[in-house]
Amino acid sequence: MARRILQVVTGVLLGLAVVAVIVLGFPGTSPPPQGMVINTDGSFQPYPAPPLALETTEGEAFTNEDLQGEITVVFFGFANCPDVCPITLWNLTQAAEALEEEGLGFRTLFVTVDPARDTPDVLRAYMNRYHPSMLALRAEEEVVHRTARDWGVHVAFVDPSLDPHAHHAPGDHGHGDHDHGDHDHHEHDHPDHGNLQQAPEEAPPLDPGDLPFPEVVTPYAVDHSARSLVVDRRGRIVETLAPYLPPAEIVEVLRPLIEHR
Repeated sequence: MARRILQVVTGVLLGLAVVAVIVLGFPGTSPPPQGMVINTDGSFQPYPAPPLALETTEGEAFTNEDLQGEITVVFFGFANCPDVCPITLWNLTQAAEALEEEGLGFRTLFVTVDPARDTPDVLRAYMNRYHPSMLALRAEEEVVHRTARDWGVHVAFVDPSLDPHAHHAPGDHGHGDHDHGDHDHHEHDHPDHGNLQQAPEEAPPLDPGDLPFPEVVTPYAVDHSARSLVVDRRGRIVETLAPYLPPAEIVEVLRPLIEHR
């Protein structure tokens, strides 16, 4: 009997650990998004998008009301990111172009987690590289980081001189400006998508050096979650997209959501 009880307790603890990894990406980073309920199979129920009160690069307010009526992919990143951010936006661009050929469309919101460097001018220049339906959002640092926390997105600033992983080649899973392996385990997640071999044949623009960044006194890097969140027309988060998910698989996730009215 005691052995059976131990097995049951162990199973419960393992289940809780799996849920923790699903929600957080990896242990010890961010709390789960507001309103998320995890099912026993590791999937999650659709839930209202957490609070959103940001601005476009033109200074226009963007709130949860603006999420209504359109399928939207929300990705938190920054323009100085050398790998996961440009590849994510590039893959979403290719997915948008593929769906356009079917008469379907969706919108991408790029929320900067580095508003000090990502000025409106920087973001406008950065977004010109990608699909015209994409919209960059920003706010004061405190607001952005509160929003990221509410959406379950981990953000941390690090001194690259103190970080042994900060100078990894693009695609390595380290800290600093690189993707830190934020794997959300759901039906569309695939472990090998952390490998840059999954990048599209036509290489995305990876060099941020031509953007009009403001000068900073002390250089720094940014650690952040790399998953994207999919919001339906009712303003609910209904899916997440794994880091480096190829365009064809993004299309397969989004098509039924776009077609469903």
